[in-house]
Amino acid sequence: MKPLLDLHNRLQLVFAESRVDTETLAAITQQTLEVADIKELTLLSALEILQAQNTSKVYPFVSAELLLVCWTCHYRQMSKRYTLSLLSQVILSRYKGASGNFRRPPSQIIRVAQVTVESLWNGSSLGRALAKLTRYKNLSDGLELVSQLVHYQLQFLESAPVKSVKPLPRKLLVAIRNWPDNDEVFPKVIQALESHPSLSDRLREQATAQTEQTHLLGLKQSLLWLGPERSRELILVSHFETHLNYPYFPLREPLLVLRTFLSRVLESLLQLVNVDMPCHPDLLSYLWVYDCWYHPNWTTQVHWKPLPKSSSARVQPTDWQTMPKKPNLHRAMKLAEYWRLSPRLVNFLAQPEQPTNRLAVLCQLSAMAALIMYEKGGEVPSEWQHTLSEYLSALGVSWTEFNDVIHTSAHNYGLYCPFEPIPL
Repeated sequence: MKPLLDLHNRLQLVFAESRVDTETLAAITQQTLEVADIKELTLLSALEILQAQNTSKVYPFVSAELLLVCWTCHYRQMSKRYTLSLLSQVILSRYKGASGNFRRPPSQIIRVAQVTVESLWNGSSLGRALAKLTRYKNLSDGLELVSQLVHYQLQFLESAPVKSVKPLPRKLLVAIRNWPDNDEVFPKVIQALESHPSLSDRLREQATAQTEQTHLLGLKQSLLWLGPERSRELILVSHFETHLNYPYFPLREPLLVLRTFLSRVLESLLQLVNVDMPCHPDLLSYLWVYDCWYHPNWTTQVHWKPLPKSSSARVQPTDWQTMPKKPNLHRAMKLAEYWRLSPRLVNFLAQPEQPTNRLAVLCQLSAMAALIMYEKGGEVPSEWQHTLSEYLSALGVSWTEFNDVIHTSAHNYGLYCPFEPIPL
């Protein structure tokens, strides 16, 4: 298999170099992605091909390690940027090992892949290679993923399946977008939604909840009751719920947990203050964190880092982690403009820090509350008390009411901190 052997030979040349530059790393990781796409190539067949070559070289099995990591990332639907980061870590760890300074990278997938491939290369059976890792509880998630992948390959004799998330049909999106300006597209909206039972059921449930009906409203009745704007918001929220669960990156889970808590706190505070929202809190919170999924630091950072005690108040979700350059909400604004959402919403996304704007103050207060519960256990840092007092005073909310909101929301939602000692 020429592509695999080309990758193998290129790695051997790198191990002989005195240094590895970023361009070389980028080229090898991209080459690995291309080899991993060969459908008939599996872990066992790759090892068989490599073992047929001269095995006296430095780490002759590294290309198999890279492929196993790459396939596992595809199987888990990880972001491409994080996948490339893991592949680079494999290469660098083995490169340093060639000079006697080998250390396994802090990733469950890499550690499981390296131990498994090295054991297979040295003659262990696949069962023994995987079984020896079961004693390490901090590698359980990575071991489960690699085991599932290898089981798939043994069943179908092909590389990992590339699962794709099916987007909402373009015809539906265009029809929903144009519905307010053209009543003739309404039948097309109904027809398109009927082919998506889960989405139509959600619209029916939301509409029925706003009435005194004991039975679910029909789809047409629900759309007419909700109107085009609210229906469009619900469809967008459904879009986010599907697409922001993929791809995986280490900070995705805590970010989604905080997003949900931000939305719940915002809903609770709206019961105390009279603020006109430009859209539903769920949609606003999704738009507020949307750009993090495309940011190089957010998608490659391995651990959620608690803020230093002396840090200033963090009033935006993009400030929840200290990054060299934070997301600018550019994609969220483009999305809001395309979907013809409220101009007030677009203006808010463009300038989220407006201390004289009650909407901005309410949202900033909710973002701070989410982080207070998530990282501080409900205890307000002394450095934040002045800012919080100003926001509460501007909204006419007491400290007691604020504390009740965040603790009740945390209890109802079951907020937890998913810190991992070793990430995937």
